Amino acid sequence: YEILSVTGVQTCALPICAVEFLHENGVLYRDLKPDNLLVFSVSHNANVNCKLSDFGTARTVEDPAELRAYSSGIGTPIYMAPELMNASKYNCKVDVYSFAMCCWELMAEKQPFHEVKRVWDLPRIVVDGLRPTIDDTWPRAMQRMIADCWMQSQERRPTMKEAVKLLRDQFEKERKNYEKSKKAKKKDTSDGSASGPQTAHTGNLEELIERGQKDRQPIIASEIGVSKAEDVAEADKAAARSEERRVGKECRSRWS
Repeated sequence: YEILSVTGVQTCALPICAVEFLHENGVLYRDLKPDNLLVFSVSHNANVNCKLSDFGTARTVEDPAELRAYSSGIGTPIYMAPELMNASKYNCKVDVYSFAMCCWELMAEKQPFHEVKRVWDLPRIVVDGLRPTIDDTWPRAMQRMIADCWMQSQERRPTMKEAVKLLRDQFEKERKNYEKSKKAKKKDTSDGSASGPQTAHTGNLEELIERGQKDRQPIIASEIGVSKAEDVAEADKAAARSEERRVGKECRSRWS
């Protein structure tokens, strides 16, 4: 879960950096959804692992923060803000709402409102202020950010710039926790802190033998598909003697 949390937060953060750039340059995106996010790396060490695509619904405006009567019904219903569904005036905060839905889907690993069978029921559900349930096992900062970003009132939602800062801080926190946990596990392994007989698995037999020489712990090679070394050696010697007798007998029969 630790590495999933790190990569999940990073995958959320990078696309909204792109949307933040659009807003700063007078562009409303209006169709933020997972289908438009191109993931090409799952490494938390990658500088970039997700990019924003498909600008077919994007629109250039004078002031992205100004509430105006732009075209309604733009985007994908599952990720559309309530003001897009009820033909109200809106601004760049519609992208903030869609971003919250994307974050929820990434963390929950399922689509928002997946239990809704009829897509035409979505406008009533969203306009009435209903949202997917946030799992309380997710990072606390992610829970708060998602809840803030999909608020019913667009004035109360944070800007993309504010959301970017929250996610960057959360990513650094998750990354440091993961690296710390990873180092601790590696140290436990290198110290040979495990007590009792050690079972050898394919790929780590040499490591266990070396560890056993240090702590004098018996090693059980029960899971690598071989017999005891001395048994194999005796079998090889017996086979060699049998082959010598067979060849000698064949030579004598030819010369007799």
